[in-house]
Amino acid sequence: MKLKLHTKFDKLKINRVKKIVIFTSDKFGLKIAKYLKNIKKYKIYFVVSKKNKQIKDEIERLNSDVFIFYEDLIKKYSISKFKKMNFDLLLSVYFNKILKEEIYKSAKKTINFHPSYLPHNKGCYPHVHGLLSGVGNGITLHELDKRIDSGKIWVQKKVLPKFMENQEDYHKRLKNELFNLFKKNLELILQNRIKAKKQIFRGNYNNKNSLLKFDKLILNKKYELKKLILLLKAREFKLNSYAYFDYNKKRYKILLKILK
Repeated sequence: MKLKLHTKFDKLKINRVKKIVIFTSDKFGLKIAKYLKNIKKYKIYFVVSKKNKQIKDEIERLNSDVFIFYEDLIKKYSISKFKKMNFDLLLSVYFNKILKEEIYKSAKKTINFHPSYLPHNKGCYPHVHGLLSGVGNGITLHELDKRIDSGKIWVQKKVLPKFMENQEDYHKRLKNELFNLFKKNLELILQNRIKAKKQIFRGNYNNKNSLLKFDKLILNKKYELKKLILLLKAREFKLNSYAYFDYNKKRYKILLKILK
């Protein structure tokens, strides 16, 4: 894909319309963009990863003003052009790259969408860790910072999981709550009517391998039924399961089906 950023950024005229750039690797970012595009006072731009071909194709159908691959943006000249845009707001909506500090600091304000009640469950799979631990269930809109998910908090809300709710359904509900929280507070943030607050303590961080310790079940181990149900539902995704046990040198996945 050719770098469209240069020519269109050069031609942009300064006006009263607020410029919002969305970094996303998820269709949820497109949902946010569609909402913003219906509000005429916003001008929307996109940054996506080259691996996100499906997202790229859908952005083209949205007729967004400019979009660029992140891998092209981080080249020195492109970052310089990006800074000159003087974005009013940078949104990180389920973006799968860690943004360079010089990128997000060039925007007047930043918002990251995170599906946990920070500072609990920073990092990977926060909604799943919330299901498994019962701690940090909720959503947060916060500023970007050099430490992952550690920026000042704009707004947040506790959202408790339902009993026997699997990770996919719970995550969908968290995304809907994030969307509503964003709509409710966007203008308040842009108009400086909300002040971002520091996170009250350091919290915990989970890496991409942090769920592996939950997945292997031991045949001779005793489990409390309620905790076992929560674990199995938390590790269920799209009619598949990450939970398993080994028997006679074979591995068996466990998919829980509960009949009323």
